[in-house]
Amino acid sequence: MEHASDRSRNINQNSIQWYTLLSVVQNMNQNRGIMMNESHKSKGLHLMGEPEELKSVHIVVKGKVQAVGFRYFTWQTANVYRISGWVRNRIDGSVEIAAEGEKSDIHQFVKTIKKGSPFSRISNVSIYEYSEPRNYTQFEIRNSD
Repeated sequence: MEHASDRSRNINQNSIQWYTLLSVVQNMNQNRGIMMNESHKSKGLHLMGEPEELKSVHIVVKGKVQAVGFRYFTWQTANVYRISGWVRNRIDGSVEIAAEGEKSDIHQFVKTIKKGSPFSRISNVSIYEYSEPRNYTQFEIRNSD
């Protein structure tokens, strides 16, 4: 049987892991010159000034992804990789993501989402690529559908 002190220790360790992840994300943003709430104004331009193809995807993530901070993790990850779009919980327990950004940034974003947040457990990720840009201007956390 788990004691209250064990639960407290687990919660504290998880909080430290989450805080560490948040600090890493914020440092990455600062190193790239991105503010946390800033939409990516350079969308469509590579950091070296060469045009890069925009990619828009629709993602459904299944597993233990609700009530574990996964939408916030997705929002943070989107800010790191200059992704615009949205994330929301679905009634079936999955999380739905619409994301748009430079092809290489989308690739890294999806790779990170597949790994999941420290508290999530990903069982399946379905990805659909849109044929046309969706023209999102920021990344937001939406209410459940």
